[in-house]
Amino acid sequence: MDGAMQSSDRWEFGRVIVLQEVWDGKLWSARPVRVVEDRPDLLALWCPEGTPVKGPSAPWRPGRSAGPAYFVAMFTHRDWGVADFVWPTTNLMLIRPGEWYGTWVSWTREGEPMGWYVNFQRPVRRTTRGIQTMDLMLDLIVDQDRSLHWKDEDEFAALTNPGLIGESEAAQVREAARHVPDTVAQNKPPFGEPWHEWQPDPGWEVPTLPEGWDVV
Repeated sequence: MDGAMQSSDRWEFGRVIVLQEVWDGKLWSARPVRVVEDRPDLLALWCPEGTPVKGPSAPWRPGRSAGPAYFVAMFTHRDWGVADFVWPTTNLMLIRPGEWYGTWVSWTREGEPMGWYVNFQRPVRRTTRGIQTMDLMLDLIVDQDRSLHWKDEDEFAALTNPGLIGESEAAQVREAARHVPDTVAQNKPPFGEPWHEWQPDPGWEVPTLPEGWDVV
């Protein structure tokens, strides 16, 4: 595994890095993202619709429609591969050091604000090529009017019931899940910030995976 970068090492505006998800030392997914801001308290990354990404695939197992059992089987047996996918939505991913979630600012295909998508995940780790984390399945959709919609609660429960993630880690996610709705209600950052007004550099092309995207 790449050595973690020091906090003084910052990526410049527009740099393409790789956001990897890693489970038990094995690559789960990889997506190229452009750096919008890289500060000690915030990493903002742009991933537009149409970005080519790598994601988990196990065609020999029941499809995703089978529900939580699909993920439990893959995590247990570690027998997935990675396949080509296309990122479906334009997102600005806001990640703060040490937090057990990232907040994705979202837009429609026409450029209208869609609200926010809160992705509960392991705190990010910086590498020489980008960052590593792991999606822990639980998600919260926050509409423009601040309505809340929980998503994939069964998938998160499936990770905890067989002990695929430990109780300490599960407790961190549950605590974060209790905290985020208050942050939304009180209009605290990033929900009270004008991120939906942000526009990418007009010269930016859709990012592609850099060399070494598959190195864990």
